Amino acid sequence: MPVPIAAAAGFGIWKAVAWIGCALAGAWATNKAVKAFGSTPANDLAKVPDMENRVKPQQLYNDAKKHKKDKINYHKERGKKARSELDKINKQIEELKEEKTNLAKQLKQAKDDGDTKKEAAVTAQLKGVDDKISGLENKYNDKKDEIKESEKTIDEIYDDLGDPYSMTEEQYVAKSNSVNWTSYKNWGIIAICVVIFFMLIGFIKKLFASLLGSLK
Repeated sequence: MPVPIAAAAGFGIWKAVAWIGCALAGAWATNKAVKAFGSTPANDLAKVPDMENRVKPQQLYNDAKKHKKDKINYHKERGKKARSELDKINKQIEELKEEKTNLAKQLKQAKDDGDTKKEAAVTAQLKGVDDKISGLENKYNDKKDEIKESEKTIDEIYDDLGDPYSMTEEQYVAKSNSVNWTSYKNWGIIAICVVIFFMLIGFIKKLFASLLGSLK
């Protein structure tokens, strides 16, 4: 067999190997990308406020058991930080309401005394306190809604994963890292990986065509 023909045959084999290798590498890389950046039960849990440090394998498994045993106590223990923030905001609101009460007394006294300057000054102070109270009340309600939504999300994820007492830690962790195929985000990542894969294949085709052409 002439050298160019033998070389061409060799390149043909390597081309096939490259195609298969790229396909396998692409599938592997896509799977890794989806598990790292896409939607899996563990990833979705990590996005819940104050849960990012509770998705390590052993911690996740132990948390799931606590959640299964008593959801209310689990959320109380897990959400201590968020509830502490809520109490802090509420305390600030109560302090401002007390200040508002004192200012209201000062305003009444200024009106009774006919002190228009003091009346204007106290009225301005009252408006400032009212604005602060309103802002804090909005913050309080937003935090309360966040806690409620967090608990709902956690309940849904743990319930969907199933009973941790019927699985080993390895089985539970593997399930928590399984890809959610109903997630649009995951399909978006897959689409990007496919585009990159075909771009890579196109580059390899041009490379082999160039090398094969140089042998003719």
